[in-house]
Amino acid sequence: MNAMMHVKINNGTFEDYQAYVGGLADVMSTFCRDLVLTKVNEHTAIATCDLFDPEGIKAVLSSDIAQQKEAELGLERELYNLSPFQ
Repeated sequence: MNAMMHVKINNGTFEDYQAYVGGLADVMSTFCRDLVLTKVNEHTAIATCDLFDPEGIKAVLSSDIAQQKEAELGLERELYNLSPFQ
């Protein structure tokens, strides 16, 4: 499934979030591929990917490490399932 995540970064910058996501590349490859992280502005990112294990992303986002980083960066995430335009 094609997925998109809208991320607000309230206590950091896009570059801080980009570094965090880059550090999770090995973990993320177990549930998604073709990840593209796009800067909207200093405090907003859009991430798109081919998500093949939705439960995997839920487990990673609910882990203690992710929760700690989420609080540190003040992250607000909204996950969307994208479908082709017809």
